[in-house]
Amino acid sequence: MMEEKPKNLESDPRETTPCHICGSTRYEWGHPGSQGGVYFMPQGAIHGWGGGQPLEARKCLRCGNVQIFIKNR
Repeated sequence: MMEEKPKNLESDPRETTPCHICGSTRYEWGHPGSQGGVYFMPQGAIHGWGGGQPLEARKCLRCGNVQIFIKNR
């Protein structure tokens, strides 16, 4: 399986920070799956009225741990 890294995260420390479970630095990047997208909504935000931030995820290729981050733009 080929590792994929988001192009906009070239200098982002999330790219090289070791997995919190096993210490590996081999990741596959993606996003949480859902029909309409998955967003972080601040507490008190009204669903569907903006203010959300899209999420992305990385899966450790060694242990399968998944971490979710707010997407860098």
